[in-house]
Amino acid sequence: MKPTKWVVAILTTLICACTTKSDPRVDGDSTLGGAGGGGATTTSSTGGQDVPAGGGGSGAGGSGVGGSGGYDPRLDQFAAEAAQGICDNLFRCCATADVAAYLGGWAGSDTALEDAGFPALAPPNVTIGTSAECQGLVAQMIAVAPFGDWIEAAKAGTVTFDGAAFDTCLTTLATAACGEPLRAALFDSACLSFTAPINPDRRSIFGGVATSGPCTPIRDGVGARFFGTCDRQTTFCCYTKAGSSGCAYPFDAEGNPRTGECISAGAPGDPCSLTLDAVQLCRGDSVCGSSSGTCVAVGTAPLGPGATCYDHAEYVSLGECSGAYFCDDDGFCAALKPHGESCWFDFECVGGDCDANWQCTVSTYCGGS
Repeated sequence: MKPTKWVVAILTTLICACTTKSDPRVDGDSTLGGAGGGGATTTSSTGGQDVPAGGGGSGAGGSGVGGSGGYDPRLDQFAAEAAQGICDNLFRCCATADVAAYLGGWAGSDTALEDAGFPALAPPNVTIGTSAECQGLVAQMIAVAPFGDWIEAAKAGTVTFDGAAFDTCLTTLATAACGEPLRAALFDSACLSFTAPINPDRRSIFGGVATSGPCTPIRDGVGARFFGTCDRQTTFCCYTKAGSSGCAYPFDAEGNPRTGECISAGAPGDPCSLTLDAVQLCRGDSVCGSSSGTCVAVGTAPLGPGATCYDHAEYVSLGECSGAYFCDDDGFCAALKPHGESCWFDFECVGGDCDANWQCTVSTYCGGS
């Protein structure tokens, strides 16, 4: 008997977290090997210049980049703006069951949300019947996970906030046609999805900047927890504890974040380690190869039919299957499956949906046909 889709999704996330399998075929948490790119600065919505969210300052470093406490005031409305963009478009296109699945999935997507009791406030435990009700719930969840840490760090000036990118994400939601375009916008992990990006992708709206000095974790998938407020193109956040031989897990046994120091991340070919008390990460365009124990670059080039797209020995993507192809279980670009063929995941199917009977069908999610 096949497990339910929720079991498959949970197991996949655990595999990604524990083995750094940065499989582009699976939506889920960022991996320890490299959770995405990162820039030193991004464009602030207040002035059109490449400046950190904190305003003027002395550049990336130990005390953050934001100077003396200033920040983009739009951050105070980020959760409300994002919630309105998400919910208005959910109710523009989506059936009640789709809205319930989306909100229920968000409420159970992070331990911080579970600890705060959000599953009891979301479907199927509570009926959400209007966009206004949806916005109230989503705004509260956004302020916890996945954006709560980003917002607070941006206010402190230790990460950047890109208002122009935020506007682009909102516009994409508002203009997406019902069906697959809206589903893609809702689950775009570079924008406002509750699922974290898989390397080498990253959040377009926020980014870590420090290259030295103190850092803190960001609760947004596995990768952001380890890179934290550091510039993941060159560094990661090293947390030390008594008796540890190296960098350790960024939260203590009670779930409290540890303050660390930004140290150099490995380039392709450099040694790496994912032992939780001896972590040495790779920079954002690489993963720690499971076989070699060295940093391996993640492939991003488009690949044609039959091309090798995944290295199972190293657990690293070798590129993106283009056109009507997907990266199959054997690690090759295979043709999308027609309706009625056996499947495990939606991305395998021409119609974009692997149904409850594990067969490819046409997606009807949020008005699709």
